[in-house]
Amino acid sequence: MNVVEHMMELYREGIDELMGAERYAKKAKKATGSEEKVMYHNMAKQELGHAHELMKDGDSLFSGADAMDSLHMVWKSLRDHLCTWKKSIEAMLTDP
Repeated sequence: MNVVEHMMELYREGIDELMGAERYAKKAKKATGSEEKVMYHNMAKQELGHAHELMKDGDSLFSGADAMDSLHMVWKSLRDHLCTWKKSIEAMLTDP
């Protein structure tokens, strides 16, 4: 797998993890029982952790790259998208 394929795979996997986290965060909001709410909240946090690890892997992939390198710039843009989405899900989990 070349570096572009690896980068795009990390991004796709990150999206999958965030989709799961968002789904669990929504279920936590709708849950009526406290045990169920805690379960979905924890599941969402696990998915967010997975997304974070994937972003770290992408960061290490481009850690030695010049900031003006095209692939580094593409990764930064993809990572920014994942980070923004991750923050919105984290906000869902903290709002009452």
